[in-house]
Amino acid sequence: MATYDREWEPTLRFAERTYGSGVLIGEFPLFTEGGKTRRRVDGILIRGGTRFEAHQWKDLLEESSTGYWADRLHGGRLVVIQTKLTTVGLAVLGQALLSDLLIAERFNPRALETVALASGADQAISRLLANDLFRRLRVEVDPRYPPRRPRLEPKREPLLRRAYAQRALPDWACVEGFDVTPVHSIEAVYVRGQPVPRSPTDLTGRHVVLVHSAEKPHLDLIGHVVFGAALVKQIARPASLSSRLVVRRDDRDLTSLLPQFPDTQLVLPGDW
Repeated sequence: MATYDREWEPTLRFAERTYGSGVLIGEFPLFTEGGKTRRRVDGILIRGGTRFEAHQWKDLLEESSTGYWADRLHGGRLVVIQTKLTTVGLAVLGQALLSDLLIAERFNPRALETVALASGADQAISRLLANDLFRRLRVEVDPRYPPRRPRLEPKREPLLRRAYAQRALPDWACVEGFDVTPVHSIEAVYVRGQPVPRSPTDLTGRHVVLVHSAEKPHLDLIGHVVFGAALVKQIARPASLSSRLVVRRDDRDLTSLLPQFPDTQLVLPGDW
């Protein structure tokens, strides 16, 4: 019997229950490079028809069917689903948001919806999604799974971040692992002047830089960069805000999308 990712079952159940018909493809590849898949969508639904069917992409790898499904996606009515069985977090929001942008660019769908499917809701995130930047994205909850705090999933590069901050932000106070809400945290918050912030209200009216680090960009990390900045702006109302992603090497497939988010900045080794 085939075994699938643990997110597949709730993804399939949500798509069938919510839409009732169409074709759901699980673990759909956003990009391949050298024959290897670099990023996947937990589920992409092609809407239409009178019945519901579901396939895993790896079961559709014959050359004839691969081209067939790609043709069906172009110009279709699509639903992108990214699933994480925790309270909705910044990582799954990043996966959903960037998948949305990449699918829109690649397939030019006639209609596109994007869902971050989680096991728990979050009021701060719900308010955040009213922002026009995130207009196609919504959060849905599967109550069969217990809500758990999202893990700080992206692997960080703290030595790289600290080296960057010593040059770019030498006189700024720093707090690592800063909790913006009881559920969501930022890798490092830098603030000009004193006192050192202990809570989001300590950021109000101040100049703030959020710094994230990694070997290279990826979907869930950019979620922390984009949505972390939006959360801080919404909750703390700083005088100025910049969210910086410090990496050792670039990934243009992803970072080419960052200019759409005015508070974000990519920092490469040659930049400092």
